[in-house]
Amino acid sequence: MTPTASTRTVLRRVVLAFCLSISAGCLTIPQDAGPIASAPVFRDPLAMRGNVPQPEPNPLASFSDTALRSIDDSLLLMMRGDRVLAWDDWARANVRDGDIVFLQSRSNWMWGFIELSRVTQDITASSYTHVALAAIEDGNVVLYDIDTPGPGRTPFGKMMADSQTAALAVKRLRPEFQPYVPKAIQYCREVYAARLPFDKQLSLDNDQLYCAELIEVAFRYSGLELSQPTRWKDLPGLDKHPIAVSTIAWVNNTQPSESVVVPGNEQIGIWASPGLELVLPLTDARQPPTENGLRESQPTERELQSIE
Repeated sequence: MTPTASTRTVLRRVVLAFCLSISAGCLTIPQDAGPIASAPVFRDPLAMRGNVPQPEPNPLASFSDTALRSIDDSLLLMMRGDRVLAWDDWARANVRDGDIVFLQSRSNWMWGFIELSRVTQDITASSYTHVALAAIEDGNVVLYDIDTPGPGRTPFGKMMADSQTAALAVKRLRPEFQPYVPKAIQYCREVYAARLPFDKQLSLDNDQLYCAELIEVAFRYSGLELSQPTRWKDLPGLDKHPIAVSTIAWVNNTQPSESVVVPGNEQIGIWASPGLELVLPLTDARQPPTENGLRESQPTERELQSIE
């Protein structure tokens, strides 16, 4: 008997959950970088939620979200339309399916008392606070990510023109790992369609996702262990924001031995993956690179902090 599409989907999810749980059947890229957690447990949130009844979507809320996005898009085009178009043009010429876009962005927590983006950069010793996966759709580049509102599918130019985006960098899987890209993108599309919630606890063992975890789980879904998570207690800059770190750990009930996936730096996180090669170094988001691929001069730290 030939299995139906739904049966194949269920079987695929079961196999994936098993693979992610015991890290079996996935190609592991040798890691030369920093301290990592031993035998971290990854779960597939889509598989975990597959058998749990989900509430019916609220038509009024969906209409409201669509209307707000339309207004937001119109305002962005009015105020920064040139930047949107310029970055979209650059992306069409330079970005490929499966490229990983690292972002330096601004975000606050606890009603603005904690500048979460700065805390994130400092405790991970990283220039980046967010990460997204690029996909070519209808000739344009879109970025799949997940943030506090939920999963996103955002045109490249719109993401770069957002007032919260200060800078970006792009990395690409080396040629030998390119076959893993299509399934990773498909996973992100399914997460977007399922409207999985953002994981405020930054846990690897639940049915929610945060930004860096989405990218890592997507590639593990495709069969590739892109990077390894880091134990909270091994993050390099925990001593720089003791009050903020303690508050976040208390609210989320985070244990020092738990692991987290971070955008990273040269030693830890996704950025450190030996399976990636650099496409675009840290670049000011106010304007695309020049024709030779880079800005005539890279932004200084002072410039990045002053970006409006």
